[in-house]
Amino acid sequence: MSHYTSDTTSPPLLVSTLGVHLKPQSQKEIDTITVKAGEVARQFCQAISPGGGYQQSFNPPLEVLFDTKLSVSVHYRKTFRGTVAFSLDPRDILRGALEEDGRQLYRKIERKVEVVIGIQPLPSIVSEVVASCSRFRLLIIGESGVGKSSLIRKVFDVAGVDVSDTTRGQASIDQEFIASDNDRFVVHDSCGFEPADQENLNAARKFISNRRRMRDLKDQLHAIWLCLTIPYAGGRFLEAGVEEFLKNRKEILGNIPLVVVLTKLDYLVNRLEAEALEEGEPLDETTLRAPTSESLEKFCLAPLRATAGSDSIPHVAVSIMEGHEESLSTLVDVTTKNIQKYIKDEAAHYMAAIAQRVNISLKVELTIAVGEKRYWKALMASSDFRGHTMKACLHVIHKDIITVWNFKDPDNTLDKDDFKAGLLHTPDLRVREIQNLQQTLLIPVLSNARQSSITLIAALVTIIASVAGTAGTALPIVVPVAGIAVLGKLAHDLYKASQDVVRQLMAYIVDLTCVMQIVFLLASTRNGVVDVQVVGIAMEAYERVHRRDVHADISDFSVHLAVTPGKRDLVLDKIKELIRGYSIGDDQLPVLRRQLQNSAPRVQGGV
Repeated sequence: MSHYTSDTTSPPLLVSTLGVHLKPQSQKEIDTITVKAGEVARQFCQAISPGGGYQQSFNPPLEVLFDTKLSVSVHYRKTFRGTVAFSLDPRDILRGALEEDGRQLYRKIERKVEVVIGIQPLPSIVSEVVASCSRFRLLIIGESGVGKSSLIRKVFDVAGVDVSDTTRGQASIDQEFIASDNDRFVVHDSCGFEPADQENLNAARKFISNRRRMRDLKDQLHAIWLCLTIPYAGGRFLEAGVEEFLKNRKEILGNIPLVVVLTKLDYLVNRLEAEALEEGEPLDETTLRAPTSESLEKFCLAPLRATAGSDSIPHVAVSIMEGHEESLSTLVDVTTKNIQKYIKDEAAHYMAAIAQRVNISLKVELTIAVGEKRYWKALMASSDFRGHTMKACLHVIHKDIITVWNFKDPDNTLDKDDFKAGLLHTPDLRVREIQNLQQTLLIPVLSNARQSSITLIAALVTIIASVAGTAGTALPIVVPVAGIAVLGKLAHDLYKASQDVVRQLMAYIVDLTCVMQIVFLLASTRNGVVDVQVVGIAMEAYERVHRRDVHADISDFSVHLAVTPGKRDLVLDKIKELIRGYSIGDDQLPVLRRQLQNSAPRVQGGV
């Protein structure tokens, strides 16, 4: 039994906008509008003719206590005389507010006058970041044929960016390449610094200098990838222009993060395998690591150090071919770490993590970072949530999480109420003693990450087989009636600190983040596209494998400890523990993808 006692004082309703509209059928004209909330009254002189309207914004918002009324008086011109008075109960406003274009609006009509009350929305953390820096800005440098276009397509999972066919020189490097299927990044292309060609090097220096002087983060360069082909059979690695660029990089770049990308790693690996086979000593994946590292050191890293001097330059050897997926994940990880090191504004780091679509661990960690920045903290007594409905609280949490994952979701499946209602069906969340846990669950408690992954794949294969057995028809998001009812109720319930509310928020956060990981796995087998089928399969798999365990852990959690003075935020710690405990690692992802592709029958769109 919890000893926590919540504050019984109801938070105020926060009104952000007031709209007044006069119907075209009216024969009168409005002269002034008076708004009164408690003892605070404001008057606006605004002439409104039939068919016209007026909107007033409040910053800070009007605070309307729940034991008072919000009154709006609309006064006609003297020639018409009269007043239309609205006495509005804050509870009626909450119960009657409907979502329109992402805003909560309450409407009421009296005598051909309509009043529209806008409820102050909870600001999305990620939306605030996007507003200041909407795209990760990358400069990619490399000669034609080094693999720039294919690298961009793989890392950001796009089809429409081709940087290898651009014209050379200043005009091409200034051009912004933005993909229609992932608009969270913009790339600039430099054609590399070929021998006896100073033009491209000068163009790159000028471009970088111009971007360094730009004031706004959104216009600055956030990272540079210098792409160099791993030399074949001891060929030349660094041309004179590249050496000049590297030697003068501090002067040229300032604090812009640079990563040297060694491309076509698969060519090197294949050559080493062929040589070993000729010598009668075939190599497997494990025994290949040593000779691969030795070759990279001899032909790439040693010349790189000799040119760059004592300071090491971050570098990653990559390939876009199957079996080397982890190298792309490493490239993203190295890039984001260097952005954090050199760029103070965290928006650049956020956008780099949001834009990429290969590193699942980075998505998970950014989800946690965004959550603990505001809305996951102090869930037992959140000042941010006071005065808002539970649906509004869940809405902003939901929006932040799905925006981080940045899926190709053409039908906005992840933002629909059916999906949210499915996540809200939590009958197993309650304060209870759990005895013989293994016997009460349909799925055995998982002892380690490997067993968890195997069980997840087995569940996915079974579900996908059932879908394929019905001619590949889309598996719907099955929403229990209870989930729909809960979503409807939360549209009217104000956030209130209680154990049940905190557990519901904890479960929603963990469930959504875990489902996003399964969606990430599934989407990677179908060109990154997310639809109702992918989401339905992911939800069903999570339900079968993990959800009961997660909810049992949350039900057993002593919520009241989180508000003990001087203690850590144990609710937040528990959320992070559960998310990380049920996470898919970047090293596991390629293996799981191959297992899924080899074991599951194909259904519409892939898998």
